[in-house]
Amino acid sequence: MIRKILDKLRSLGSGRHWRASWLVLGSVALTGLLVGLAMMVMQDHLSSDLSLADEQPVDPSAGELALGELPAAPQPVPEPATIDFLIVGDIMLARSIGQQIRRLGVMQPFAAIQPLVQAADLSLANLECPVSDLGAPAFSFKPAEITFRAEPRTLEGLKAAGFDAVSLANNHTTDYGREAMVDTIRRLSDHGIATCGAGANAAAARTPAILESQGIRIAVLAYGEHAGASFEAWGDSAGIAILRPAAVRADIARAKATGVDYVFVSLHWGAEYIHYPPDRLRSLAHSLVEAGADAVIGHHAHVLQGIEVYRDRPIFYGMGNFIFDQPPEPTRRSMAVVLRLAKAQPLRLEVVPLMIARPNYHPYPVSGDAAASLLVDIETYSQPFGTLFQRQGDRLIFQFRQRAHDWLRARDVLRKLAR
Repeated sequence: MIRKILDKLRSLGSGRHWRASWLVLGSVALTGLLVGLAMMVMQDHLSSDLSLADEQPVDPSAGELALGELPAAPQPVPEPATIDFLIVGDIMLARSIGQQIRRLGVMQPFAAIQPLVQAADLSLANLECPVSDLGAPAFSFKPAEITFRAEPRTLEGLKAAGFDAVSLANNHTTDYGREAMVDTIRRLSDHGIATCGAGANAAAARTPAILESQGIRIAVLAYGEHAGASFEAWGDSAGIAILRPAAVRADIARAKATGVDYVFVSLHWGAEYIHYPPDRLRSLAHSLVEAGADAVIGHHAHVLQGIEVYRDRPIFYGMGNFIFDQPPEPTRRSMAVVLRLAKAQPLRLEVVPLMIARPNYHPYPVSGDAAASLLVDIETYSQPFGTLFQRQGDRLIFQFRQRAHDWLRARDVLRKLAR
């Protein structure tokens, strides 16, 4: 029979037709193999059930339904777990924002955004100031107006808003020295907020924050590029983790080896007030994805930058400000991103347009024309990367390829049928 099939295929000719014929034959053979395996599994289960039945005494009424009784409905197969991971940009709680907090309370900067943060399963921000009552200005070349330190009570608002973790790898975390930085980490920990990108020594600064929800575990690493404006964690000295690509790639590999589902990398990088990152940052981001990063999250520009999806993994080149008292309008145009994650891969990202109000400098979601204007900006900044979004109301949506998610769904169905 097989020889006849082969002779028939040869009669179709050579070249493309011959190769196509072999592809057809291969597809048929593979389908037959899968069907055969399925039948063998079903036969094994059936044989096992029949063997058990032979060993039991026969009940004449077995298999009969009582009057009015219906057979049990098959149980639905639950969808694989998913979570929403919220990402925002720079939070600075000193200067005029600190004055507003003293006057109006710790929730003043967070009140309008709290529902968005609390709707997410997990959330991450870049905290761009020490929060302490210790230390003194550490860098003589930094003007007083850009040397930050927030009051310890401001963390009550950060916690009540719903934030789970913050990156500290930036050029302001050590503005008041190592002592204030270490005190900031301690106070954040006391409030149940995880930190990454800074520590009492080099190993601690390069240790990821581990976040978990619905059985999905995420490691968050953080690094800052601006070594001259910060104390670097070195040996047993406290400081921030400085961005060195080879070290970051090694840290990604170590985090992956722990069995987490995702590794996110937060980077304080690039130049301020530009909407398009230079090629070197794009090359760096690509290399980190190739090394295993599942998302690259950029900040420091204080303005929005574009979003790229590379190898089915998102790169946010610049998240912009989130809570910051900079008056120019471009620094007050902001966004939040919600990543929907399954166990195996990201499913979609959602861009939420925000504005930072004056004079209180608190962020709030926008709609209508204000949202449309922001979404056009984000689409424009993302065009060089070929990122195509869908518009859904006042949001931008990007759907990732869902092959892994679909496979998990199919696997769960097959396991249910095999029981």
